[in-house]
Amino acid sequence: MITDALTAAIMVGLPVFALSWYLFQGFFSRGELDASITGKDFERSVSKLGKAMKKRKTEGLAPRWIEFGGGFYGVGAVWTLIAVEAVDTFNFLTHFPGLSELLADGIVSLIVDFLLNQLENFIVAITWFLYWGDGSSIITYLAIGYVAYYGGVRLARTWSMDDLKSWIAERQRKDSAP
Repeated sequence: MITDALTAAIMVGLPVFALSWYLFQGFFSRGELDASITGKDFERSVSKLGKAMKKRKTEGLAPRWIEFGGGFYGVGAVWTLIAVEAVDTFNFLTHFPGLSELLADGIVSLIVDFLLNQLENFIVAITWFLYWGDGSSIITYLAIGYVAYYGGVRLARTWSMDDLKSWIAERQRKDSAP
């Protein structure tokens, strides 16, 4: 149980915390969300923001998050999609079969295989809580993911990207001082 919780904290908790903070500190700093609003009012504001983002075709990580429903569930799905795509890319590059093998069945087959792989990755992302762990600790992964999401949003209310940059610069000055 302890190893499941530790694994969940590393594999899901830390990335979900970081993604939540990154997304929400951006929303707060740009004034797209009010950092003082909490509870149901906050959830309604996030929902409104998602609808507005869909209309204006925003770039970056936020549209993916909205595509997956926004909120906690969306952050978990985005993180899972990033992880799955990274593993796929790494495996492809380290086990590259060669162009002749890739094109053995023709270009159309290659494109169809690619699209099917993308669909599979999308399905894995929307069922993200099943992807992590061995299936026996779904509740642990969901609970740790939610606590991490909540913590990331809470931190985003008070600590912006500029605050992070200042903190890093201060640490670098301290480390380089004689």
